[in-house]
Order: sequence, then structure tokens, then C-alpha cells
Amino acid sequence: MSHFTAAFADELVKLGGLLGLATKPLKLLAKHPMGALGVASVAVPAVMAARAAYGEGLQGGEQGRYLSAGPDETGRIRASDAAYTNYHRLLKHDADPKAVAAMSRNFKKGTFRTAG
Repeated sequence: MSHFTAAFADELVKLGGLLGLATKPLKLLAKHPMGALGVASVAVPAVMAARAAYGEGLQGGEQGRYLSAGPDETGRIRASDAAYTNYHRLLKHDADPKAVAAMSRNFKKGTFRTAG
């Protein structure tokens, strides 16, 4: 093999490796454009939010600053008001089997439609 053909083959291998890495995601994107759009619609805002959080000094696993403790009017150290807010009541919860049995032993969940 001459020096020219060896160098030419080496360049083809390098170019093929780079194009091979780039073509696989592009082929996947061309095959499934709506899936790629869905992934991008979730990934892009998540990356932007993480970038903003790291820019402000928040690190992974760290508790949010709005739940931190501080002195109140009397000078005592206590948690912020947000720590005492019960968000659990705002979420929808299905009754557990014991609660259903307590309501009625003949209760069938699918029989009646509930508001909500």
C-alpha cells in the first residue's frame, strides 16, 4: 500500500467515525420527528432550569432556600411559613380499600361518577 492510499484510508476511517456518530441520532430524529419534539420539549426547559439553578449556586440534593429557617418577630429561630403549608390536601387522592369498606361494604367505585 502506498503512502497516499494509506493516508487516504486513514482519513476515510476518521471521517466515517465522526459521521457515524452524527448520523445515528439524525436517522433516529428523521424516523421519529414527533418523539424527538416531545423529548426536546421536556429536555430543553429542564436544562435551562438546571443551568439557572447552578448559576445561582444551588447544587444537586440541596433543599430549596424558601424552606430555610430564620428568626421570627420574637427572635426565635423557626422554619419559614412555606414549610408549614400542607400541599397534600390540594392533591387528588383515591380512597384506600379500608376506607372504601368503611363507607359501605357494597360500594363499587365504578358505579357512580364523582365530580372532579
